[in-house]
Amino acid sequence: LSSVMVFPYPGLGWIAAVGPLTGQMLLKLNRISAILVCIGLCTRLATAMLCVTFTYLFVLCESNHNNHYILICHVTCLATLTSWGCW
Repeated sequence: LSSVMVFPYPGLGWIAAVGPLTGQMLLKLNRISAILVCIGLCTRLATAMLCVTFTYLFVLCESNHNNHYILICHVTCLATLTSWGCW
């Protein structure tokens, strides 16, 4: 099932959606990185991958807008710059 209407964010219309197989791979990578962050393994790499994949999926269409999603994008971006998860 594919969307007929896509509402890009202003100024981000140049970001194109990927194909279905690549999209499924991105969702799996997003899920794996979220699990790794939750259990505390490879937190810096997992957080960076979570930030990239989640932000990409978020900015594809404005109809997915949710303030909490923006918060996740910002927190994961900032978390990649810190050494959190290290004891």
